[in-house]
Amino acid sequence: MAEALTQAIKVELAQLDLLLTTYTSLIDRVEQQSPDVVELAALATVLHSYYNGIESIFLAIARLLDRQLRPVHAMFHEEIEVFLNFLTRRTDES
Repeated sequence: MAEALTQAIKVELAQLDLLLTTYTSLIDRVEQQSPDVVELAALATVLHSYYNGIESIFLAIARLLDRQLRPVHAMFHEEIEVFLNFLTRRTDES
């Protein structure tokens, strides 16, 4: 199971890298000048996709540790954060 998680994380990280590589010119451009409406919409999409990728990694880790975790309602994002904070505190105390 840990090998499958490792592989899933590697795939997700590769997709995140591809996302940033694909939009490097846009990101560089808006660092030099304010984005127009279309560029702003594109950046919002990139940010959303990046967030979803990171969330997928955390969700995969959380599911490995707690098989009960399921996205069933609007508070799910907060539950992932609370769960991961709990695990971090538990690990720090060990």
